[in-house]
Amino acid sequence: MRPVLVALTQAESDNTDRTIDVDIRPPNGEETLHLSLEVPEAVANNEVGFSYWPLPLHLPFDGRWVFVLTAAGGTPVSFPLIVSALQSPA
Repeated sequence: MRPVLVALTQAESDNTDRTIDVDIRPPNGEETLHLSLEVPEAVANNEVGFSYWPLPLHLPFDGRWVFVLTAAGGTPVSFPLIVSALQSPA
């Protein structure tokens, strides 16, 4: 699986932290996978912009995975991703 994470950005004059923390929670309650992504400086200094990161992930089993994103210590945003194996043609 190779999802691409796209984040809209907005400059904040009082915040110099350019990281986005991503926690990926598996459906079976096992250990959470953690990623720290850095917003490029050229984008972070613009009033409004966006950044993207390809996420080469191996999600080893089916179910509802939850991605929780937190930017610069702000409010976390979560979204689910339902994973199911491709069925081979009969």
